[in-house]
Amino acid sequence: MPGHIYVKGEKVSLASIVRGDLPLIWRLFGDPEVRRFMGIGVTPLYPEDEEEWYERARRNRSQIVFGIVETGSDRLVGVADLHGIAWAARVAEIGYWVGREYWGRGYATEAVSLLVQYAFEMLGLEKLWARVYEPNRASIAVLEKNGFQPAGRLKRHAYLPGHGLVDVLVYELLR
Repeated sequence: MPGHIYVKGEKVSLASIVRGDLPLIWRLFGDPEVRRFMGIGVTPLYPEDEEEWYERARRNRSQIVFGIVETGSDRLVGVADLHGIAWAARVAEIGYWVGREYWGRGYATEAVSLLVQYAFEMLGLEKLWARVYEPNRASIAVLEKNGFQPAGRLKRHAYLPGHGLVDVLVYELLR
């Protein structure tokens, strides 16, 4: 059961993650299809990896991590975060993922919208940006639906199994 709700939406809300969420996060994130476009490789994940991630995220003041929670059921369906927060410059990178069984429901699009709202209205940030691999058409659509604009392209910048070397696209959104 996720923690406190910080931003509530129609389909999903952003909530704090509690230690009890880690087994579900491990199960959802352990799906290779969920991690396919994250550039983190194809190595297995262990429950201890999630424990270490949770402790790092909890202590890191340049990162804010939320659980994406299905409205009505309070079921955790993914994770969204602001990371690399440069407080003086008021800039942060965003990241997000949703478990495969929740794809195609608009959850990622709404979660990013809520993350933008939180970043701009609650934190007073001025700019958000994201990196996305060119083959990840779904994530590109999520960003563009939320008003993010292309800001650059790093050609043949990352290796993805099944795709080889791919371009990394950079998107940004100004307040």
